[in-house]
Amino acid sequence: MDARKAIWGKQPGSALTSTIDGFLKEDYVIDNIKDTINMSTYFLSRLRQEKSTGGREFRFPVRFGIGEGQMNIPEDGELPQAGFGDYDQARYTCRTQAGRLYITEEAIQATTKAAFASALKRAVKDCRDGFKLETYRQSWATERGTIARVNGAVTIGQAGDTDGVNTKHPHGVTPDGTPDTTTMHPYFRKNMRLVFMQGTGNSVRNTGQITGITDGGQLQVKFDSATNLVDGDDIIRGDSSTNNSRGQCYLGLLDTIKTSGVYLGLTRDNEPGWRANRLDANANNLTEDLLQRGFDMSEVEGNGMHSPNLLISNHQTRRLYQSLQTKYKRHTDVLNLRGGFDNIAFNNKPWVVDKLCPPEHVLYLTMEDWCWMVQADVQWFDRDGSYLSRVLNRLSTEGSLYAMRNIVCMLPANQTITEGVDTVVGA
Repeated sequence: MDARKAIWGKQPGSALTSTIDGFLKEDYVIDNIKDTINMSTYFLSRLRQEKSTGGREFRFPVRFGIGEGQMNIPEDGELPQAGFGDYDQARYTCRTQAGRLYITEEAIQATTKAAFASALKRAVKDCRDGFKLETYRQSWATERGTIARVNGAVTIGQAGDTDGVNTKHPHGVTPDGTPDTTTMHPYFRKNMRLVFMQGTGNSVRNTGQITGITDGGQLQVKFDSATNLVDGDDIIRGDSSTNNSRGQCYLGLLDTIKTSGVYLGLTRDNEPGWRANRLDANANNLTEDLLQRGFDMSEVEGNGMHSPNLLISNHQTRRLYQSLQTKYKRHTDVLNLRGGFDNIAFNNKPWVVDKLCPPEHVLYLTMEDWCWMVQADVQWFDRDGSYLSRVLNRLSTEGSLYAMRNIVCMLPANQTITEGVDTVVGA
């Protein structure tokens, strides 16, 4: 049966909520939503799924010490003493990500089937694409939820004013050690509500909504109060000072690939397998030797069983690598006149770009160690038996899309990040 007929009620010009609900429950609808979200980037598409075994808090054993009972013995010698490996329990919580679908009664009471089908399609697409963008952002954001930081103080005259806000990367640094000022506008979208927080505290300075983005990447924000912003303030997604994503985001790539601190409840100090590797390029040129050192570091400092099989950088760093390849290109197959390269790789491992990766960084990932720790995959909320419910005090209907999970690295020692690469192609 045609999808538009399936969601249409008997009364001309109206669609029944129950049939709309049935349409959303169709496998091809939710499967399309899952695939769009979970396959939105190359990194996310490579994540396998592991089921959380402890409810919202997932746990898994991490071996920090080798098992005893291993040695060589002479003829008729005594066996080594038996013993166990040294294990500790990694534990953390699955984060709940939610998105809302909203349909007005005017759309439901559309005079034509095509008009309603178009409205429903747009509502589902809005919910799906917003969820996808937020999942993508969280794969790079800080655990605190910081999307970007304010680049330069902003003076706000009064509540309701619209002022420009420049942004900078929450992680990146330039080769001289100063905060990177690359605008983060590719993530932001018109209509997003933002919370501006003190960079070193939990106090909210202001809230607002994006009304536009200039050609130069400056956010145009309509502010809810007259409190000024300070250079370095954190920018977080949220509706208000009390309803926001602070401290509720996934563990992103750069929060995971660290050499110190605590990860999944376990300290990295004195535990080589739980520490990732960082290679400081010291503002040196990008060379094949520098790239190989980052690759080797994962093999030497890791468990030695796997090599990195995915490299990630931003677009500028990839262009530097492409230029480096061009310098070393000695021969041309005259029978193959196609221009450019079929793909970009190093050591025959794919090199992909991501616009949210910090400038002048290269990540070397061993993807066997990465997964989604899942309590609930992407799905509609339907605990009351229906995906849709009436909005209180409004002639509208809404639904909720959600997931309960977190991004986890099982062995940080197999991961390396090179930082501080100069923006000049080396020899």
